[in-house]
Amino acid sequence: MAAAVAVRTRRLESGRVGHVGPRRLIGPAVPPPPRAKRPRLEQLEKEKALELRKKHVAPSLGLHYAAVKPIKVAYGRGQYLYDEWDEPYLDCINNVTHVGHCHPKVVAAGVEQMSKLVHSPGTKMADSYTQQLLSTFPDNMGHVFYVTSGTEANDLALMIAETVTGHSEIIVIDGAYHGHSKPLVGLSSYKMKEKDDSGISPNPHAWIASNPDPFRGKYADPATAGTQYAGEVKEMIDSMEKEGKKLACYVCESFPGCAGQVKLPEGYFKAVFDHVHRAGGLCVIDEVQTGFGRGGEFFWIFQSQGVKPDIVTVGKPMGNGHPVAAVVTTKEIARDFLAKRPDLQMNTRVTWCLWR
Repeated sequence: MAAAVAVRTRRLESGRVGHVGPRRLIGPAVPPPPRAKRPRLEQLEKEKALELRKKHVAPSLGLHYAAVKPIKVAYGRGQYLYDEWDEPYLDCINNVTHVGHCHPKVVAAGVEQMSKLVHSPGTKMADSYTQQLLSTFPDNMGHVFYVTSGTEANDLALMIAETVTGHSEIIVIDGAYHGHSKPLVGLSSYKMKEKDDSGISPNPHAWIASNPDPFRGKYADPATAGTQYAGEVKEMIDSMEKEGKKLACYVCESFPGCAGQVKLPEGYFKAVFDHVHRAGGLCVIDEVQTGFGRGGEFFWIFQSQGVKPDIVTVGKPMGNGHPVAAVVTTKEIARDFLAKRPDLQMNTRVTWCLWR
């Protein structure tokens, strides 16, 4: 996720919110308004909350601005987070609640659904939301697996690809990030580089292609960069086949985030898809951090490349941060997966009529 800062704000006399920070960088320090002895939204003093966190919360769960002055977030509205003193901070980090914190329509839909049904394994029929979701995808994609997070969606996508193809090799790009589960960390060189500058994934089936960055990468000519980067994927496929291995899938974010917010060169996906399909592999596009219109002109950024993926994964922005996500694929792949793994019915799922 791209680095960002929370910008301090204050309410003007007109009731609008204006920027006054970051305090240390812009102008003189702004004195805080007069306060009561205790903040009205505070259940525990910040110092006590930090003490309990250090004592009980796993240290691998990071805290933003821990080295400076952590913000004790009490609630959120729209694009702002508020601390226990009702001070607003512009949220420049969250890319999951993409229609804003506590959007009234989302909150109302959630409350309504929770008053009806929250969980009922294996009983939910298709509803209008499924039709609406699939209407945004290419016409070859007509089946959905509902899950609870982007990590779970990508885990399932890998399982589907390996099961359907019968192969095990996977190509990802350098700097990729696809989730926190063990299989996905093993494919995310972004995570591996935190411990090993080589960027080589420990997953023995992972092949890491160059980050197809037309600005900072090795190929910069807009007319040829796409096919040149795709050519590296072809070379990897040739290498694995010489070793007697077969490609299960190629996995890539449609707009690689942790790899540098990369706008892929024109024609890249089209050329890669051709190489992958000739090798009998599937093309998996990760839209967890980019889908649902966050790319601007296109509802899904892969559409900007003029391709039809075999599998697309989407994450919690599907529910504006609530635990609902999906894997979208073709009818043929979904049926083949069921035929080969009938034991994986996946009946424990969210009540996905929540967002109809």
